Amino acid sequence: MNVNQTRGTPGERLGFLAFALKLMLLGLVVVALAMLGLDLAAGRKAGIPAALLIAICSTAFAQIGCWIGYRVLTPRKPHKDRP
Repeated sequence: MNVNQTRGTPGERLGFLAFALKLMLLGLVVVALAMLGLDLAAGRKAGIPAALLIAICSTAFAQIGCWIGYRVLTPRKPHKDRP
């Protein structure tokens, strides 16, 4: 048995990484919204810390980069109606 058969292709790994980053991005957005909700409920000025905004943006860009790599590395079957 080939070791590479059990680990998947680089495209499949990038697809999994893109999915994991998407879940992390969702978690960060939920945390940001929870912080805003708690601030509003307590009557304080609502705000999101700069570090959380940076984490959200960098995770989003990393997820998009992984998704583009996945689309480039995985072979596509031609559509039967297109030449």
